[in-house]
Amino acid sequence: MPVLPIVLTTLMFVATTSCTTMFGGRDEDSLTLTDGREAIAVVIQPGKEKAAYSRKPRKFWVDIRTNTKDEVKKMYAALASGESIAAGDLARERLKKYPGDQDGLVVLAGSLALDKKYDLAAYYSKMILKKDPGHPLAHNILGLQAMMRPKSRMADFNEAIGHYARAFENDNEVAGGLNLGNLYLELGNSGAAEQVFAEVSKRCENCIDGLMGYGIATSRNGRYQKAVAIFDQVLDQQSNHSGALYQMALVQQNGYRNQEKAIDYLETLLAESKTSDTYVKERAQSTLRKIKTERPVEPIDADTMIAEDEPTAPQQDFEPSDELQLIDEKPAEDDTGVEDGTLE
Repeated sequence: MPVLPIVLTTLMFVATTSCTTMFGGRDEDSLTLTDGREAIAVVIQPGKEKAAYSRKPRKFWVDIRTNTKDEVKKMYAALASGESIAAGDLARERLKKYPGDQDGLVVLAGSLALDKKYDLAAYYSKMILKKDPGHPLAHNILGLQAMMRPKSRMADFNEAIGHYARAFENDNEVAGGLNLGNLYLELGNSGAAEQVFAEVSKRCENCIDGLMGYGIATSRNGRYQKAVAIFDQVLDQQSNHSGALYQMALVQQNGYRNQEKAIDYLETLLAESKTSDTYVKERAQSTLRKIKTERPVEPIDADTMIAEDEPTAPQQDFEPSDELQLIDEKPAEDDTGVEDGTLE
């Protein structure tokens, strides 16, 4: 089973682009961190080089970390910019001065999760929930821990779904939705995934990660016209987005049986020298070879297609295999020296 892109928090699924317009200069005054829920987003994507996601560009957070004298803002800015070691060090320093400090625990848990120390991150997440039972970061990390257990079973995925859904209950939360939607897709529940990603896309102002999930879910539900419109939005933001180009090719091939357009999208993807996603390239090459060896068929005219229905209802009766392998990596042991929110 493929490894999912995992999102930690909307403080917040899995990512590498900004959800908001790019800001110029430093705007430290706009950063309020009363309980660690505002402003940042952290994403874990196993196997990917980029591990941090923010609603604002990385430079915004680097500037704050460099210039602010506020240790809490500096700490969160380090985490938002993906600097897990620096964020963890700052969190430990704060916990030395203020044992059990909630901000320190939040940043420490996030930094540990970025370093793939999921069990230890979950330990501190449970401490966070003692003070704030609905904290989205903590629930996302606990969902992540459940999913990344060796030889994960459906019970583990159901546990993860519960944590992601709880995180997503927060009105401004995006990460929980990205995780929830991606997990639904992996489990074959495209109806539920479409509903989740529709809401995610609203909350993150049509960020690429939300739109990609939304487009994939709608295409799997047979809503091809809607899927094309969604992937067009992605390509408007990033014309060489390999995932969107590949999904467009699949919609044209499988939805409209338009081999010519499918080939055009695949060849555009493969000709793009900046495409570094080898997995997508390999899939594109395989799909292109398959299409070129197939017998030509008459495309379906989009104007003659039956009107698309509303999003399908969540597939509550879906029963996948009980044992689904995700990843065999066990988190490293604790080396933080932090115990019960205090430092010695």
